[in-house]
Amino acid sequence: VIHLTWNIARNIRVNDRKLFDLIKFILYQSLKYIQSLLSYLEETFDDNIPIRKQLRTTNEPVHYCITCECEVFNILFVTELDRKHVVRCLDCALLHNKQLENIVVLYQFILDDLKAIYEQFQLCFMPISNHRKQIEP
Repeated sequence: VIHLTWNIARNIRVNDRKLFDLIKFILYQSLKYIQSLLSYLEETFDDNIPIRKQLRTTNEPVHYCITCECEVFNILFVTELDRKHVVRCLDCALLHNKQLENIVVLYQFILDDLKAIYEQFQLCFMPISNHRKQIEP
């Protein structure tokens, strides 16, 4: 749902107030989560955990945690399992390895770009037509 919400904010004009408020709330919460997650990593692991940039590619599928199956947006904790790279959320990555050893941390979106999308997402007002249909008797 988070990826879908960001795509809607990026690509579609929304003119329904309730939908707009819901989308704006989800965008805000995901930004807040990303910032707190990055702060946690910095405070807890200092520079021992490098966060690498791997921008999202066109048509790349949404990532889900291999353990709890929650959607993982932007900050991916990647490990190798049976010679395949798998994604975990922070909670499951910490359960897997408290020191996050042998875990690669990737980010897929630049935080300033996400903030710009959030700021640019505005409620779109539809013009009101002055023409009324004539009712025929």
